[in-house]
Amino acid sequence: MAEINKSLAFWRSFPIFEELPKELIDEVMALAQWRRWSAGTVIFQRGEEGNYMILLTEGRIKVSLFTTHGKELSLRHFEPGSLVGEMSVLDGEPRSADAAAAVASEGYVIGKKEFRAFMARNSAAADAVVNFLCKRLRETNQQLENDRALQSRCPRRAVPAGVRSARYTAKTCLIAPISTLRSTRWSLVRSLALRGRGSTERCWNSRKRGRSRAVAISSTATFRG
Repeated sequence: MAEINKSLAFWRSFPIFEELPKELIDEVMALAQWRRWSAGTVIFQRGEEGNYMILLTEGRIKVSLFTTHGKELSLRHFEPGSLVGEMSVLDGEPRSADAAAAVASEGYVIGKKEFRAFMARNSAAADAVVNFLCKRLRETNQQLENDRALQSRCPRRAVPAGVRSARYTAKTCLIAPISTLRSTRWSLVRSLALRGRGSTERCWNSRKRGRSRAVAISSTATFRG
């Protein structure tokens, strides 16, 4: 088994930990376990309980979904330095997609039970997670606005009926109301904010400015599983 990386810079390179002081980073190190996955290994599947998150250090992890017609839709390839599967750890919901090692990969895993206990006894860690989630929400909102602006500049082209039908089917399989996504994330932020009222209010203000709308999650969408 590989030794745990003791570099403070390494652990802070993951956005969820970048605000943590050294003593809390040391606690995170104690929770981490090193893992290796050979190419093609299924790491987790949609619908499973999210018992751990992954800090990827080598290789590449592919995240995908299968449609009702059995077609695989690739959502994202995570590279070293990525955090994979943390949302199921934080909100307790089942995995929302499948993950497999695209090539031989390795990294650290941190269990859900251990990480949630870590946040419960350290308000600074809970605050850091709240800020991490709020930052991600703001980035997602900005990406949606950018996509909307791009679409408004691109003229619609005539598409044959058969192709249009196929696109509509694939699109509706992955459509989700943004108001629902925000509601879920906001509930999580509130539950984690032990003493992070300032961070929580900032996230709430960001949420209030949003409008309920639907978006088709494309292959560039950010999966956090």
